[in-house]
Amino acid sequence: MFIILTKAQADALRGMTSGTTALMPVPLKNGTEWALPAKVLDDPAHASKRRALAAITKRELTKADWPDPDPIE
Repeated sequence: MFIILTKAQADALRGMTSGTTALMPVPLKNGTEWALPAKVLDDPAHASKRRALAAITKRELTKADWPDPDPIE
């Protein structure tokens, strides 16, 4: 399960959440959405962002949702 973010949400939530942890949303293939694993909601290191993240849409992603890691293939 993944948290699906808009660009604005990704920009607002990206960054350090504690002294040694950060949220780094990954862009999806469609170019309009970013994703974070939903397990960040259970990580105490990201507690400062939990409320904002909990309110955002969540869904399963498939391999087709992710950017092609090697566009030459």
